[in-house]
Amino acid sequence: MLLGKIFFVFLMLSSLLVSSCGLAQQGAITGAHKAYGRGDYVKALAQLSGAEKYTTPSAEVQAEILFLRALCWEKLSRLADANGLYEHIVQKFPESQYAAQARATLHERRFVVAQPIYTIAAICRRSTP
Repeated sequence: MLLGKIFFVFLMLSSLLVSSCGLAQQGAITGAHKAYGRGDYVKALAQLSGAEKYTTPSAEVQAEILFLRALCWEKLSRLADANGLYEHIVQKFPESQYAAQARATLHERRFVVAQPIYTIAAICRRSTP
């Protein structure tokens, strides 16, 4: 009987701890969004790192963390890092809303990068006798 009560208390405390970690994780993600909105990208990255440490994030939360991290890398002019994260999101979380946004960003980037190359090639063809 006493052992059953101790086990019950242990389960209650465990679930309280897990839910507290989840709340802390969500708080860190919210803080990261706020820091990003203020233009404090380094603080946003620190908040995101903290969010990952509280508890193992769900797939959707992990995709959100990675996507916001990629946005921060973009703003810090680390486009290769951002692109790598976008590609990772698309591969690891293909059904998430963040994968759709990452795909769109990568598609737009590839078009923008490819466009000047096409233009230069066209100019070269025209100037050749």
